[in-house]
Amino acid sequence: MKILGLERDNTTLMSSPDAFGWEYSASFELYPFHEGKDRAVYKGIMNGRGPQRAQLCVVKAKLDRFGSPEDWEPVQEVVRRATALATSFNVLVNARVISFLWPKVAELSTVSDFTPLIRIFKKHDKYLKKEEMVVIEDFLEGDFETFNSTVGWIDPHSKADITQAFSHYTWHATRSLVVCGLQGVAEGRRFRLTTPTIHSRDGKYGESDGGVAGVMEFFSTHRCNNICSAWAGPDVPDIKCARDINVHHPRPCNRPRRNCNMYIPPYHSHVDYVPKVPSAPIFDSTRF
Repeated sequence: MKILGLERDNTTLMSSPDAFGWEYSASFELYPFHEGKDRAVYKGIMNGRGPQRAQLCVVKAKLDRFGSPEDWEPVQEVVRRATALATSFNVLVNARVISFLWPKVAELSTVSDFTPLIRIFKKHDKYLKKEEMVVIEDFLEGDFETFNSTVGWIDPHSKADITQAFSHYTWHATRSLVVCGLQGVAEGRRFRLTTPTIHSRDGKYGESDGGVAGVMEFFSTHRCNNICSAWAGPDVPDIKCARDINVHHPRPCNRPRRNCNMYIPPYHSHVDYVPKVPSAPIFDSTRF
């Protein structure tokens, strides 16, 4: 919509489909509420014919450059792989505890002419441009938390053992990658997460994929809990000189909280593979 010949709004064209096939456009604010390492994040509203029409969303734009489709393809692939692993993990623990927001890619159709005026009062670095590609995601209500970082750091005040176990599980199930950088909102026993990172053997998951060194660094600081303590992990030699990852399996021991009878399956690279374990964890004794 124009006022006196000036474009009032930031808007997008219709997005790529979400997980259910619905497409949305977004109208969003004239300044970002957050600017991170490489992204500017705006609050907006989704438009379209799907069930999320008129709901709050966030629009993410590349902070340091004009966003292109190639910038967001690795992001979608990371979420696709993380979602498949979350699905099998949820089956394993017999509860829908981990889910990831799907990033819908859309093209900017209008950029507000009032942005220079807004910048005087709301300082920010991002300069939006028409036809650049952005991502639309659901808006997460609640306290936004970082449950673990891309290098395995864990908030000492967090009680979300299940998210740490999920990151460990992604290596245990694939023997080729680890999903980390888990951040989002805890809704009771459910964790809705956004923008995960994958470190993998072949380093094919975008700019944030740290390859073998990333996997090794994550596990050098990861601390197992009563859910994942019997699962396989990589050996952790000197990270700087690690050329490959060797799998080790836990040995029987008398340490507390370790299930020494848990079955560790052979190598399997299928993304939907679910390890065969005798039973799911007892959630009454598990910290969320």
